[in-house]
Amino acid sequence: MDERARQKTVQRVCIASMVANGVLFVLKAVAAVCTHSDSMAGDCLHTLSDLGTTVIVLIGCALAARKADAEHPYGHEKLEYIASIVLGVLLAAVGASLIIDGVKTLRSGGVVVQNGMFAVLAAVASIAVKECMFWGTRHYAIKIGSGALRADAWHHRSDALSSVGSLIGVWCAMAGFPKGDSIAALVIGALIALSGIAVIAKSAERIDDHAAPKEIEAYIASLAAGAENVKRAAVLRTRLHGGVFFAELAIYVEPELTVLQAHETATCVHDLIEEKTDGLKHVTVLVYPYFGKSQIQ
Repeated sequence: MDERARQKTVQRVCIASMVANGVLFVLKAVAAVCTHSDSMAGDCLHTLSDLGTTVIVLIGCALAARKADAEHPYGHEKLEYIASIVLGVLLAAVGASLIIDGVKTLRSGGVVVQNGMFAVLAAVASIAVKECMFWGTRHYAIKIGSGALRADAWHHRSDALSSVGSLIGVWCAMAGFPKGDSIAALVIGALIALSGIAVIAKSAERIDDHAAPKEIEAYIASLAAGAENVKRAAVLRTRLHGGVFFAELAIYVEPELTVLQAHETATCVHDLIEEKTDGLKHVTVLVYPYFGKSQIQ
């Protein structure tokens, strides 16, 4: 998929997400005001953060799509994952805020929920919509290889889980256990905070020059080893760069080959690997003479 098509996909998914979150936010806000439910208020705040982080994803992906230039010869792909880290920090902060508020309410004896069925209906609607958003966003995230969209998908899932907590809390309050709603708010906050920490951890791997998975390195080496004139191939190193990765590869050829033949072999290997390997932005091919049990120098 070319970058223009990828960017259009991100925009469509983000706009659909923002519209759905806007509707859910209004529904939950009205439900929170009418019912005085802490868990519903927390769920409402989570949806608002979801709306804001989708904007961050949209901006991050747009920045990451910019072409390489003289000052950024490797491109801007890491910006997408920096946006994901910002998203994760916001999630963790929202979760921590809900936990603090939940503890305060618990100490005061909990809350009395009014018009509880309204909150129940709002929570059920949120769970259904958010699960659909999770699977839809996740599908496109995998399709185009977007870490920011994948993070946004899990944000939708955490919002669905917070709605489950809100539903349980409201039922507890309606059943005569006023602290149940506050406990649910605490659980919601913890889930949101943990999801934020998970997003930060996964995104950090993509911006600290982490190596690509071993199976990908083995696949690249096997492709090169099967090329004409190549006696042996070995991946020297790889590094993740946002949603793509770079690789350095050593190929061993017969010493009798001319410089031109060795160059043509390296070019064929380079083109083959870049064509057949998903997510690879560039491979550097180094040529060594083959002397049987030679070692990479």
